Amino acid sequence: MDFSKITEWLKVFSKYPLPISLVTGFVLFANEQTLESLGLLELVSLYKSYLSIIFLLSSALLLTNWMILFFQFLQKRYKLLRSKKSEEKYLHSLTQKEKIILLLFIHFKTKDQNLPLTDGTVSGLEGRRVIIRASSIGNPENWAYIIQPWAWDYLNKHRELIDFDGYEEMVETLKNRRMF
Repeated sequence: MDFSKITEWLKVFSKYPLPISLVTGFVLFANEQTLESLGLLELVSLYKSYLSIIFLLSSALLLTNWMILFFQFLQKRYKLLRSKKSEEKYLHSLTQKEKIILLLFIHFKTKDQNLPLTDGTVSGLEGRRVIIRASSIGNPENWAYIIQPWAWDYLNKHRELIDFDGYEEMVETLKNRRMF
């Protein structure tokens, strides 16, 4: 018995469980006239027990692969939902400076702003994936950032999270300095 041939066959078997399962299932469950017309009736009658084992193993492997894919999908969805909840919760506890930065996006109805790259608050918002750098080239004092779509939507629905006393005066000051 050549062990390397068995190993090769197992590799092929594990890569292609669907076609193996379909073919063995067909020859096992096809009627005699169909098998006779294909010239497989004698072959199936001789090796029916082996074909049955191959069918069961390939079907089990196929089902296992599908279950793994399904559970990976569920796990990914769960992580995304958990991450979204965490991100939204973060927006409920913004500092004054974070509110000012995010208010610039929402108040001026723009998804991009030039912000200082060296600012810790900007880096914090970037680290929390609320904003991201729009370019890999820029001036450290005036770097292009864009707000993430989820944050844009959430802050537009929950404007109260970024409103604060005196924000109108701050916006007017920025307009007068021609920053926007």
